[in-house]
Amino acid sequence: MNIVIIGGTGLIGRKLSARLRQADHRVLAAAPSSGVNSVTGEGLDQALQGAEVLIDVTNAPSFEDSAVMAFFRASTGKLLRAGRAAGIRHYVALSVVGSERLPESGYFRAKIAQESLIADGPLPYTIVRATQFFEFLDAIAQSFTRDGIIRAPAALLQPMAADDVAAALARVAVEPPLNGLREVHTHKLLHLDIKPANIYVCRKGGEYDFVKVLDFGLARRVDTGGAESRLTLAGEVLGTPQYMAPEAICGREVDGRGDLYSLGCVAYRMLTGHDVFEEPGVMQVLAAHLQGTPRDLRELAPVPDGLAELVMRCLAKEPSDRPSDSAALMRGLEETGLAPRWTLEQAQAWWAANTEPVPAESAPVETVLLQ
Repeated sequence: MNIVIIGGTGLIGRKLSARLRQADHRVLAAAPSSGVNSVTGEGLDQALQGAEVLIDVTNAPSFEDSAVMAFFRASTGKLLRAGRAAGIRHYVALSVVGSERLPESGYFRAKIAQESLIADGPLPYTIVRATQFFEFLDAIAQSFTRDGIIRAPAALLQPMAADDVAAALARVAVEPPLNGLREVHTHKLLHLDIKPANIYVCRKGGEYDFVKVLDFGLARRVDTGGAESRLTLAGEVLGTPQYMAPEAICGREVDGRGDLYSLGCVAYRMLTGHDVFEEPGVMQVLAAHLQGTPRDLRELAPVPDGLAELVMRCLAKEPSDRPSDSAALMRGLEETGLAPRWTLEQAQAWWAANTEPVPAESAPVETVLLQ
């Protein structure tokens, strides 16, 4: 695979380049010192010629609020334009865990702006969020040192080694771009309200059928000792009854397999036109999720065997009987052998027939709501 790393001579870039080369990928480690400047655009077109994956691990030379914002806006904009021209199939960017929770930081505001540009841009992408690196802890401590005494604010810190960050980036770079659900689980979040109204299929530039998951109003973390991964608060059940996992209904701890149950409910409706359980009232629907047995999809619609069996696995009452995570679900879909039947030409024809033509510069993303 041909991979270009922008910021390839920095701490993460060097470690990432070494890992990818050891795996026999062709890697160009690009940086201003090698004649590639993502802010001015110098050398970008030449660097990206023939590349399949673009990895952005750049960092601003100044952390002053206006300077860091200008850097990430200019750099990301240039990379998106050059990447689109070069036909990049996967844009991977390194960002920071929890940036949205510290808006008073100019640096974190700039990282959120970068993420937004990428998400709204024309390229398939994955954003990998990491915590602070162990290697920078000494510099952080020194920044709080006055007269030989470290006066640091009380704050929780969970650093990770730069080697682990590079390993995560290397793993993601050679995988398909992540959709919303898989990215959420990567960041130890549960969506908890997967349903058709929260799943949008988009056309982003030259990529068709790009899936976005919306509305994280019920999302919970799964690394907080379990207290926040329960869906019942003060006796109230949170979620949409037709798409709720059994463990969510009865107040047991929920992990990513709960979202996969909900996704199975969505797939069931898409393939058959029916909800998994069509009882007359909310309580009856919830009881059916707990104790009822869904009708086999093949009784309702001509669904291929492999796909029907995978959807029914997602609807297993016990989480341990479902796919272990969204990556396992994707592998299961690939094993059905159905994916190659929907070609790029078919996708183009579908979008041409079902959407109004809109100039790319005025509306780069076209969206269809799954119903």
